[in-house]
Amino acid sequence: WDGLKTRMEDASGGLETRVNGEVQSGVILQSGDVLQVGDFEFIYHAAPVSDGTQMKISFRGTWVDEICLSHGLKFGNGSAADVHLNDPDLLPVHAMIEESAEGFSVCDQGGSALLANGGFFGRHLLHIGDRLDFGEAHSFTFDGWGLRRIPREIGCSLTAQHLDVIIGGRCLLRDAGFAAEAGDFVGIIGPSGAGKTTLLRTLLGLVQKSAGSVKLNRVELSSIPDVHEYFGYVPQKEIVHLELTGRQTLGYAAALRLPKRTPSREMERLIENIAARLGLTPHLDTRASRLSGGQLKRLSVAVELLKRPHLLLLDEPTSGLDPDSETRLMRQLRELTATGCTIICTTHLMENVHLMDCVEVVAPTPEPGSAGTSVFRGKPSAAKEHFDTEDFNGIYERLRELSPVKWRETFAQRTQQDVSEPPLPEGPFDPPVRPKHRLRPALPILLRRQWDILRGDSKNLLLLIGQPLFIGLLIAVAAAGTRDQSATKLFLAYIAVFWMACGNAAPDLVREHAIFRRERFAGLGIGAYLGSKFIALGFIALIQSLLLLVTLQLSGLAGTLSWQILALGATSLAATGIGLLISSVSRSALHAVLWVPVVTIPQILFSGYVFKVQDWNEQPLPRIISRAFPGFAAQRIVDTSLLWGVQIRNYADLDEAGLLPPYENLSTALYPAGAWLRASVPRTFIVDETRLYSGAKGQPLGQKQLTWDVKNPPSFRLGAVYAWMTPALIGWGVLGGWMCLSLALAALALRRQRE
Repeated sequence: WDGLKTRMEDASGGLETRVNGEVQSGVILQSGDVLQVGDFEFIYHAAPVSDGTQMKISFRGTWVDEICLSHGLKFGNGSAADVHLNDPDLLPVHAMIEESAEGFSVCDQGGSALLANGGFFGRHLLHIGDRLDFGEAHSFTFDGWGLRRIPREIGCSLTAQHLDVIIGGRCLLRDAGFAAEAGDFVGIIGPSGAGKTTLLRTLLGLVQKSAGSVKLNRVELSSIPDVHEYFGYVPQKEIVHLELTGRQTLGYAAALRLPKRTPSREMERLIENIAARLGLTPHLDTRASRLSGGQLKRLSVAVELLKRPHLLLLDEPTSGLDPDSETRLMRQLRELTATGCTIICTTHLMENVHLMDCVEVVAPTPEPGSAGTSVFRGKPSAAKEHFDTEDFNGIYERLRELSPVKWRETFAQRTQQDVSEPPLPEGPFDPPVRPKHRLRPALPILLRRQWDILRGDSKNLLLLIGQPLFIGLLIAVAAAGTRDQSATKLFLAYIAVFWMACGNAAPDLVREHAIFRRERFAGLGIGAYLGSKFIALGFIALIQSLLLLVTLQLSGLAGTLSWQILALGATSLAATGIGLLISSVSRSALHAVLWVPVVTIPQILFSGYVFKVQDWNEQPLPRIISRAFPGFAAQRIVDTSLLWGVQIRNYADLDEAGLLPPYENLSTALYPAGAWLRASVPRTFIVDETRLYSGAKGQPLGQKQLTWDVKNPPSFRLGAVYAWMTPALIGWGVLGGWMCLSLALAALALRRQRE
């Protein structure tokens, strides 16, 4: 052995050794080489080699990780085969690849040992995730780009022993067990409140167990990195956006889950194939909000099937379905096990339990608020015998007749097993290694999805556009005729922008709680998700602020436009971040919306416009805490926009022009920091006038000594042209700080979020 190569050395002592008809004394052998030693002939077949992540394949004499498909590619055990398979039951050329407009197809060349997804075929059109079995030793999966060799046994077993779950001092599960063999269809059944959902979510790792173990192929679940790669999960709540069509939903899910190199054509074919299998083809271009409950359930299942998980767990997938839809869905789940997928679902409906390989029966203890526990495990037919009932529905009635403890004792007597300690499977020790593929960047995909969600609700889109125009018109009418109407308009403008931006973002995350939980479990990063929300909602808020400002400009507005754009723009982004923070910690959309006025009203009270900053000269508390509010920061930028480039002649002219409020507000920025805490103590300080003004009449600009006195605070020099941007920049920085802090806290809340 030399790495992955095998070398033949002639040690015959004179007897000719030929390789492929040529005399050789030493040569590196390739799979399929013919060796002749005297009268004997051998064909060299190299054993499959695993590099720890994928199994090597002999492709035209070379070991490769994957086979890129092309028209005419041959599989077999002969020298003419491109992919050489060491199996005497296979033909020299056992199968061929054909390429057409539909995609790649596998054509059987007459053998009997070739299966596609567990079934025989003559010609099989490949879809992503399809499994091909050549004889007893060679299995492949199609990933949309090529064929990758996989272990023969790729299914995963799941076993739980002596599970306890205690949350908030309440015991939800007590000494529960569970077992699912690889490729089985297992049902968790029991009456409402028995702990079926808790057991399912504990098996997934979404609920922290207090005691016991959960093992995937004999390996503790908590010790497996990226364990979400093995699972597909369909919760009771819909995990799709109702504003999107079925095709859009599956398209975005595929883009987020499938490898980056997956061809778009193969992704589209996969979507069509899964939709056809689940009966969704006629509804692919229908908006999800118009689908029936059964169609939504099947769409949620389709999302999870895109990645072909090893285990698919479903929580009450048939709830709310009519009997026909329920039967169709359960049969489709039964068929999925042929691909090696292990299916586990909770249900309290018993009509189709006979389709399952095994049922787990859980029952609640009779005491109020007590935990559920396992009472039976076995085949559906054995369940009827165990509970002595003629049909499955009778199991519920029998569960009420005896306590769970008694039923556990009965199970132990019949099977000589502890229902809470199922034996570990005899299959492979380690779970099958899932190949690591580079995924597409999530942020652009999520942004496109967010745009389609917005477009999907035209009424909401019109409201978002019309809202700032209407509010701007009302502000213009209400402020008309006032002496300082520009200052009043801008004050009301940034308050309105804060309200709109915060109101847009506040219900958004909590409304998608179930979707986010599922996508995070599937591997979506919090940063990409939160970033897409902030960019999309922030962009909407910026557009709204510009529309509002344009409306006010048309009605007549003094001041520098660039500073006003900065004021409203920064306010909208800060408010968007605050709204997302509210949404991340709220329990419902209504709860989030109710918080919006609570955080908006302080922006009015502590802005320094309704209650003048000068009024707080002898009140340290409001003077200090006001500096931390976004409203105060926005007001500083607005004041700068009104006074920027204005010559400060006298108070009468300022009052006549409506500029006295911004003049008085900005003059507070001259106060020494010490005056914030001890306003009654006079202080002398130096200011550099060259940073305050661009010109002045009389004496030149330079260092000037000012004195702080609570009854006679310093003010700007008359005759100078205002050009001091520091208060505005500080205000802009405060708004940026609120934006960053809110997003950081929102990300932390999402990371710790639990259902």
